[in-house]
Amino acid sequence: MPISGVLLQCDPERIAAAVQGVVARTRCEIRERRENALVVVTDTATLDADRAEVEALSTIEGVLAAHVVFSNIEDLT
Repeated sequence: MPISGVLLQCDPERIAAAVQGVVARTRCEIRERRENALVVVTDTATLDADRAEVEALSTIEGVLAAHVVFSNIEDLT
């Protein structure tokens, strides 16, 4: 199961919308909230699903950019 840490750069005026968008996703958890950023952890079944999750995060209202800062894929066979 890939686990990734993702930094979401957000529009400070729309951070609440970004939070709602992330919370609505079942494979994501917000670990830290800042004025213009969210630190999110994703937990998916496959590497393709991980990539899709990061792409989906980047399209949430209020999100300006999504940066993967950590990935653990060592348990993939």
